[in-house]
Amino acid sequence: MKYNVLFVLLLMPSFCLAQEEEERTEEPTEKGNWFIGAGSNFFFNSTNSKIETAEQDLDAGNTLNITLGAGGGYFIIDNLLVGVELPVSFSRFKDDDIDFERKITSFIASPFVRYYFNGSNIRPFVQANIGFGSSKTTIEDNSVSPNPDPVFQASESKSTVFQYSVNGGIAIIINDKVSVDLGVGYSQTNSEPEDSDLKFKNSTIGFLAGFNIFI
Repeated sequence: MKYNVLFVLLLMPSFCLAQEEEERTEEPTEKGNWFIGAGSNFFFNSTNSKIETAEQDLDAGNTLNITLGAGGGYFIIDNLLVGVELPVSFSRFKDDDIDFERKITSFIASPFVRYYFNGSNIRPFVQANIGFGSSKTTIEDNSVSPNPDPVFQASESKSTVFQYSVNGGIAIIINDKVSVDLGVGYSQTNSEPEDSDLKFKNSTIGFLAGFNIFI
């Protein structure tokens, strides 16, 4: 009897290690898992902006954009994730030649679909989003003399926002619960200020980084 007890005690560490190894090899992207993500998108001088009026279309040049957000989702089948992201975006355009500056802060609810390709610790992925939200736009005209162009008059307005985006990259699997995303993406954002004929269109290409938890 003593030998049997001793044999069991000797086997217990091996059994525990085997259990831990089995848990570590669980697939993070398998059906039924939940996903919680926090990401940031950085766009430096990569956005082409246009301002549309009833009379003409104006090229507003390049804009600096920073997007921060969080989201969550569910794997409906292995490697296929559906969910919602809630990004907050900050954008700023400034032209010193005409003393013009435009700042935009926006909040968007953005459903998405993401697919992970098979791999080990590094897995490619593709993702598509479509979103709706609102934004606040501040236009500053700091010129000394009155500006004859009404497009550039100082103002503050709220807008409705429509956005779609596609991106891709790699997910670096740290373990079965955590991953880090690196990639590139393209987005098109259209905003229309209330009580105005102006329309702002931003086409953006930029780098993405994110931190994710699988449950």
